[in-house]
Formats: sequence, C-alpha cells, structure tokens
Amino acid sequence: MKKLLFKLIGFLLLVWALFAAVVYAFPKYLYNDEYGLYANTKAQLSEAHDVIIIGDSRAQAGVLAGRFDSDVYSLTLPGGTAVEGYYVLDEYLKHNSAPEAVILSYAPYHFELGETFWERAVKLDFLSFCQSFEVVRESARLKDDIAWRGNDGNDGFLEYGELLLYKLKYPPYYMADVSSGLSQGKINAARYAWVTKEVKRGKGHFYFGRAKQAEGPNSETARTDFEGSDLIETYFDRLLTRCEDEGIEVYFFTAPMSEKTEQAMHADFISGYQAMMERVQETHPHAVIETDITYLPNDCFGDESHLNEKGAKWFTEYIKQQTEIE
Repeated sequence: MKKLLFKLIGFLLLVWALFAAVVYAFPKYLYNDEYGLYANTKAQLSEAHDVIIIGDSRAQAGVLAGRFDSDVYSLTLPGGTAVEGYYVLDEYLKHNSAPEAVILSYAPYHFELGETFWERAVKLDFLSFCQSFEVVRESARLKDDIAWRGNDGNDGFLEYGELLLYKLKYPPYYMADVSSGLSQGKINAARYAWVTKEVKRGKGHFYFGRAKQAEGPNSETARTDFEGSDLIETYFDRLLTRCEDEGIEVYFFTAPMSEKTEQAMHADFISGYQAMMERVQETHPHAVIETDITYLPNDCFGDESHLNEKGAKWFTEYIKQQTEIE
C-alpha cells in the first residue's frame, strides 16, 4: 500500500512538473493581451530613455510617448499600482543611469487596491519571487491585503502559500490558461504578435477601448468614499523617495475622466483622494503632484475608463505644457 501511495505521489509530481514546464515554455500561446504588454515593459527595462512613464492602463492609453521630441518611453502596466511601479523603476535603474524625469499616472482606485496583482504581476512572472515575497512581507507587516479595499487584516500566512503556488505553477491556478492554449493557442500567439508590434510602435503606448465614446461611468463611481491602501501608499512613497534620491524630476497626473463619470462621482470619494495626494505633496515638496481630477467630453474615450486618440492627444499636450518636457 505504501509503495502504491509513493508511486501515486511521484506520478502526480511528474504531471505537475510537466504542466509547469508547459506554462513556462509557451506563455504567448496561453495568456491574453496583458501578457504581451507586461512582457514588452519587462523587456524595455534594460533600455535607457530620457524620460519614462510609469503607471496603469489609463496612462498607457492616455500618454502618447511618440509625440514628445525627447526620448520618452511608456513603462506602464495595465492594472498596475505603485507597488509594481516601484519595481519598474528599481529594475530600470539596475540597468541604466537615472532618467531626467519620470511621469507617474495612476487612477484613484489604484491607490485603494491592486486587484490584478496576483493574476498579472505574479502570475505572468513580471515580478521575481524575491520581489513578490517582499510585497507579501510588507503586506503582512502593515496588515493590509493588496487585493482588498479597506486595509483588511493580513497575517501573511495564506499569502506566502499563495505566492509559492503561483511560482510553482500550481495547476488549478493555470488550468484555464492551458485550456485556452489548447483550444486557441494560434489565436493567442497571433494576438501576442500584434500587441507586441503595436506597443513597440507606440513606444509603450496601447489603446484599450476602441469605441467612439464612453457609454457609461468608470469604476470609481461605485465608491461612496475613498479608502487608501497603506501598502500601496507605502510603495508610492518609496517610488517618490527613490526618484528624489536619484535626482529625477517627478510629475504625477491622474488620467482624465469622462463627463458621464463626473456626473456620477461621489464628493466624499473625490475629497478623500485629493486629501491623500495633498499629504503626498507635503511629504515630497520637490515633486509636482496634481491633486485635481480632470474631466473631458465623452467622445475623448474609447470605453468608460480609457482615452481614445482624441483624448490621448489632449492629455499628452497637457502634460507637455505642465512639465515643459518637449
């Protein structure tokens, strides 16, 4: 009986190892568009630029790096927060001298939670095991779970286990992706090639929504008040401090929102977000922190959250005027 049990365990471990090998070897056949975007940003961390943009998908869609005369590149991550942003800058500085300036841009709700941290930054191996471990350790220290609003208590035990399972490619976490690869691997690979071509052509820029206008309000309008994450705010402070230590000029803007969003926003959410950014400005007086939220007509948006070409041109010109980066 014991011998049979050991054989069964050995067989299961072998299957797991083969499964993990497939996940590691064929990512472009398994994942959706985000993998191409994350892979491009990771590949660009060894390339030097005069100015880099660090932010989320709204920044990736909204800032046209190619419209600057300076060498500007967007190292943005869809769904990313200042947690991932800190490691973007840290990895960049391991390979290059400090850029002249960093343009930072995150949506207000990305200071409340990092809902895609596990499914993108960890699952897609953008963050190394050591980097992910550091995030989990800080999460436990602050008792703040990155994936939940409201600074929920977190002793770290479950998160350490979850991290290990992700890095070992635990089959239940990746079964849907492998199934996608089996059923439409060629389609996924073709999308990966297209996304990679688009994002490289745009120097890191990528449009998300492709509609003619915003048809509804964005996700912030579901919030009646603002609950900042201690973990994300800690990493945002580290990101700004690192820039200061390296002598990098810092400019922060949140991407514009639509008129439909403006009509549905709660005053307490706006005031809470602005109060947080004002505290950040006081702590980092040399950084240029825009605390207000800008609104644009609905036809400047390709969906409820992301700017289209018209909106991106406006936002890019606005940033050029505010920063004097040509």
